[in-house]
Amino acid sequence: MLKKENRLKKVAGTKGKVIETPLFNIKISKSGEKVSRFGFVVSKKVSKKAVLRNKTKRVLAQSARELLKSLGEGKNVIVYAKKLLTFKQLEEVKKSLQEALK
Repeated sequence: MLKKENRLKKVAGTKGKVIETPLFNIKISKSGEKVSRFGFVVSKKVSKKAVLRNKTKRVLAQSARELLKSLGEGKNVIVYAKKLLTFKQLEEVKKSLQEALK
C-alpha cells in the first residue's frame, strides 16, 4: 500500500493527459501538491472475483511505489486496469508502467 500522502482520495473527475497501453490506461494531471499521488481503478469488468481485483491493485501499488521518486512532484496519476493485467507478474507491470510514464 502506498503512503497516505501518495494516495488519491477521489479518483473521478480528473482531467489530464491520457496514455493507453495494452495493460492499462493512465490519466496524468498536475496538482498543487508537493508530492505525486496515485489512484487505481479496477472494475468488475476486469474480474468478477474480488480477490483478483485486490491482487491487481496491490501489484499496481507496488510498481507505483518504486516509481514515485522518478516521477517528480505535483502530479496526480490515475491507473485504469484492463483485463490482461490480472495475468501479468509484478516485473512486467513495473516495466510497462515505467515506460508509459516516461
